[in-house]
Amino acid sequence: MEVADGAKANPRTRDYAVQRRRTPEPAVSYRARRHVLDLLEKGSLLGAWGAVSHLKGVPGQEWTQVVEWLAQFASSLPLPKDCDLAILSHQRMAVRAALRVELALRAGDIPRAVHSTVAFFEAALWDKLGERIERSSDPKKRRFFQVKSGVAPAGDKLLRKGDGSDEDRKRPFELKETVDGVAWYWVYDSDGGPAARLAKHYLMSNNLEALAQAMSQDVRALRNDVAHDEPTPELMNVARTRMQTAQLWSHNDTFLSQPLVQDVLKDLGEQCPDQLCINLVSTVRERLLAIP
Repeated sequence: MEVADGAKANPRTRDYAVQRRRTPEPAVSYRARRHVLDLLEKGSLLGAWGAVSHLKGVPGQEWTQVVEWLAQFASSLPLPKDCDLAILSHQRMAVRAALRVELALRAGDIPRAVHSTVAFFEAALWDKLGERIERSSDPKKRRFFQVKSGVAPAGDKLLRKGDGSDEDRKRPFELKETVDGVAWYWVYDSDGGPAARLAKHYLMSNNLEALAQAMSQDVRALRNDVAHDEPTPELMNVARTRMQTAQLWSHNDTFLSQPLVQDVLKDLGEQCPDQLCINLVSTVRERLLAIP
């Protein structure tokens, strides 16, 4: 608190205690921004926000809003409408998932990188499926889909027969009902057959099929391992080795450098996938250093 001398006012008033408004020295702001950029280079978006969150709402420190957006993205929280970092709200789920993998690897967060790597394949699969099928608007039937473009799923590889066999469980489509001439399907996208068949026989995407093959049972099992087991150094080394052997991660622990990943992202319209993380860091750096 601070007390103004009322005798010096015109006209004179009583002395009043008011809350002091602290404005950081310019050097404080510069040091904070440099610290944010160092953490961002290392992929630590949550760490960057933790380092400067105390400046939120302080006059002259509005730049912290950009850092908060990064933290919200890292935490998979909804982004506010005024967020203008386009990459954080990219229409392709796979682009956002790939960026999370790359940042996690930069930060050395192997559990998060493992989880996001498996999520990347699922996101890419549904990005492509979304071009051909459409989800029901009925909240009670959110797992029902109709074909909006292309031919309906059919044949021995795609459409379930309902005989309960192992082969049938590999088929990704199950006809649930037909309403007013519209067929509604349940879509299975798990490993063990359905996901790979969606990529190969329905979407007919060679690049997505190659990614599905790399996403073996051993790789997918890592997500459960890191989620439910203690992330010991031994387990993390196993996870890193499996990911590198599958050519999903490079030997330098990068993700966007991998041809398997780049080919899928290019199929989704991303022309320079290897630059996604670099461009994000550069954009944030320009924002923070341009502020007087």
